[in-house]
Amino acid sequence: MSETAKKKTDPFKWVLLALILLFAGILLVQRGGMFAPKKSAAAAGPTVELTSGNFSEQIAQGVILVDVWAEWCKPCKAMEPTLEALATAMEGRARVGKLDADANRELAESLGVQAIPTMILYKDGQEVERFIGMKSEESLKEAMEKALNDI
Repeated sequence: MSETAKKKTDPFKWVLLALILLFAGILLVQRGGMFAPKKSAAAAGPTVELTSGNFSEQIAQGVILVDVWAEWCKPCKAMEPTLEALATAMEGRARVGKLDADANRELAESLGVQAIPTMILYKDGQEVERFIGMKSEESLKEAMEKALNDI
């Protein structure tokens, strides 16, 4: 290859590299990027953050679905949109609470949680039903509706 042919391809390589980096940067910005604050599952939307300190008070009255989760749990993360939608759909009638199993280890153990995600449905402080693993919004909503209608 001649020297002039080499020099002509060099600018093309740099332009191509610059375009690739530009598109990669755009994707990072659109998705929040690596510098975006991490959204805690418990701090999101219409759900209630539960802790060892407020747990008894929060489950004492009404219907509440307690989601026992952990930051490192992929199925727990996958359930977040479902639980957010459920909390929004049931707003004013029943609640969805999030209990971080790592931050509240003793409470999670006292509840008999052995696998996560575990969702426990309470009505007026009493456990009504328990779900282990991923569940559909429809099945959880149906259980909450049933708990609301049972007197």
